[in-house]
Amino acid sequence: VWTIFLCSYLVYRRTRKDKVAASTFRLPGGVFMVYVVLAFFVFILWALTTQPDTLTALLVTPIWFVVLLVAWLFVRRSPNHLARHAAHIAHLRDDSVEAD
Repeated sequence: VWTIFLCSYLVYRRTRKDKVAASTFRLPGGVFMVYVVLAFFVFILWALTTQPDTLTALLVTPIWFVVLLVAWLFVRRSPNHLARHAAHIAHLRDDSVEAD
C-alpha cells in the first residue's frame, strides 16, 4: 500500500508541477526521500527472504491474494451480495439527501 502511495506521489509531482510549486506542505527531502523509502522496502523484502519461516510466508502471500481475488469474483455476483450492495447505495443516497 505504501509503495502505491509513493509511486502515486512521484506521478503527481511529474504531472502537476504547478500544484507542487504552490503547495504549502512539502515532503521533507522530496523525491530523494521517496527513493530512500522504496529502497528500504526492498531491503525489508530481502530481509524476509533470509529466514525460512518468513520466506515461506512471503512466497505464500501472492497465492493468498489470488485466492481472495477468485473468491471476491464469485461473491460479488451473488444475488445476496447484489441486494446488500443496492441497499447500501440507497442508504448512502438517503444520508446525502438528509445532509443537504
